[in-house]
Amino acid sequence: MNYLSRISAISGMGILIMLSACNLDLGERGNGQIITESRETSDFEEIELLGNFRITLQQSDDPGVVITTDENLMDHIQVETIGRSLKISSDKKIRPSDRSEIIINYKSVDLIEVSGAASLRANETVNGDYLKISMSGAGEVDMRVDLGKLDLDISGAGAVKLQGSAEEQSISMSGAGGYDGDKLESKSCRVSISGVGGAKVYVTQDLFADVSGIGGVSYSGNPKNVQSNVSGLGSVSEDKDGRDPS
Repeated sequence: MNYLSRISAISGMGILIMLSACNLDLGERGNGQIITESRETSDFEEIELLGNFRITLQQSDDPGVVITTDENLMDHIQVETIGRSLKISSDKKIRPSDRSEIIINYKSVDLIEVSGAASLRANETVNGDYLKISMSGAGEVDMRVDLGKLDLDISGAGAVKLQGSAEEQSISMSGAGGYDGDKLESKSCRVSISGVGGAKVYVTQDLFADVSGIGGVSYSGNPKNVQSNVSGLGSVSEDKDGRDPS
């Protein structure tokens, strides 16, 4: 088992531990009677997700939220816009059925915050000059992007998988999180890892990596300039088998 595989295994264990801790209080279970409800919102450019939700982003000229979930849980899901921020949460712990889903229709987005065990994906490429993704807990993000700059902050046992392109990316990780970004092409990348987190990146020009603890960075793309600072048992290594994301 190679180093990044060990990191992934440790990250997976961290997710299981956090989920087990969360499951001590399982919350109200969905009754399986699935209904759909639309919630109106004002315009927003920031999204904050708190709770155990399965979220799909869908670009639209008409912002809003469509919730499909158990009939007995619908009233517990709260949707509000405060300033330029959309917030989705629940007023109690809930356990939605597997068929539950929340679709967020958005015009543009520059900040996504995920807390708890939310799962987020996008139906199409997320475009923009700038996007920040901030994760805490054991959430998951999986999507394609086309960005000028990406800021990624992962704490806890969150997992992020991105593909597409970003001219520049800045990654900060603590805890047991994982970042799968070897299919996200970038010219410049700065990555800082503490704890046992692991990151895979594809960069063609400048890579700056700072690793402490037993975290690891695996890079591909044959960058022209690589500067690394490693303390503890961490590592920064080239993946010579890495492929062009395109």
